[in-house]
Amino acid sequence: MSSRHASDPPLRQRRSDVTKRRRWMVTLLAILCCTALYALSDSKRSHARDLSPSATLASVSPITNTALLNPGPVAFVLLLWTLKEAAEAGILIKSILIHNTLPSTFHIFCSPDVSETMQSPLRLITRPRHDVRIIFYHLTRSSMRTRVQREGNLSTEDEILPVAMKLFLHELLPPAVKVAIYIEPDALFVSDPAALWRLALSLMPDVAPAVSLFYDQKTLHVNSRVLLLNLQKLRDVRLMDSSVYRKVDHATNGAISPSAFRAVLGPPTRQDGRYDVRAMGGDAVFWRAFVTQRPDLFRTLDAGYISEGCSRAQGAGLDAGNDSDDGAVAPRLVHVDCVKTKPYTSWRGWEDADTLANRRWGDAVRYFTNYKWLWLNAADTEPAGAFKMTVIQGGVVYGDERYAATRRPQ
Repeated sequence: MSSRHASDPPLRQRRSDVTKRRRWMVTLLAILCCTALYALSDSKRSHARDLSPSATLASVSPITNTALLNPGPVAFVLLLWTLKEAAEAGILIKSILIHNTLPSTFHIFCSPDVSETMQSPLRLITRPRHDVRIIFYHLTRSSMRTRVQREGNLSTEDEILPVAMKLFLHELLPPAVKVAIYIEPDALFVSDPAALWRLALSLMPDVAPAVSLFYDQKTLHVNSRVLLLNLQKLRDVRLMDSSVYRKVDHATNGAISPSAFRAVLGPPTRQDGRYDVRAMGGDAVFWRAFVTQRPDLFRTLDAGYISEGCSRAQGAGLDAGNDSDDGAVAPRLVHVDCVKTKPYTSWRGWEDADTLANRRWGDAVRYFTNYKWLWLNAADTEPAGAFKMTVIQGGVVYGDERYAATRRPQ
């Protein structure tokens, strides 16, 4: 009996210690669960802030869209045929590299003199803040004319061939390039291009291009100066026709262009049965036909993603030097649409304090124009990315040619 009583206090003490440890573990587990739940909800809120597109665009959850988990690099596409366009493109590239928080890849289709001119200043970039890759593809007018001829619906005059190529970007770019942002050279980014890129990724896999739409007296127009392109989707639905497809498939191939053009634009007026691209105002009218015929494939870009530099319809809030005002559009990319002088930086209106374009965008134009290429390099004490530049001189293989090479006629 005495032995049992002697052991009772230590036994009660052990039981008390066990109970305290259990309570401590339960409390700690509760704290960890609450912390994990809060972090998860905060992550979702952060994604919603960063990735939510405009109400006019389709939204895809980052949980189901794996492309958003690894978004870089941002792929840009440029079509450059003159040295004046090359000068404008240099300013655009600087504005991208200044703002972009992701790596950048530039696919530039051009003539040999354009690539030769642009390489010299680009070589000054040796330590970019993020990886930069620039690929020049030499594209001849002969190859462009041949591809347009195979399509069968568009006129083939030399002066409109570069314009028509905007309809064939999904064929021009290598199959490994699935998504890209096409931009006219006379444009500037005034905010992070990564936001536009994430928007493009969020629309996959269903949406082919996202374009800027507007109406003039109830007539739909397409602003094709900026295009978010799901290239793989355009390949899968076969946007543009080709005699090669018909020969290989031995039947109608389901290309969208023939039926869309005739349904929306009516029959061709030229004697050769082709649409006059120049007389009809360029490629935009054909994009309008696609949007009208296949609205399931297209989405419209919010007004803020592209601001027309001379438009009075959008309050930019910059006329008086203010950052914002009532009803202002927060621009992400500015297209200098009204300046017909090439390059647009040589326009005398930039010296006139009264011109609308100068009041709104003159400071930005001067800033990016005068920004030195060397300033795009990170400091020696900062982490830096890699810079790589490639020139592909062997000619471009179009998508219909690649298709024929992998299939035998049936």
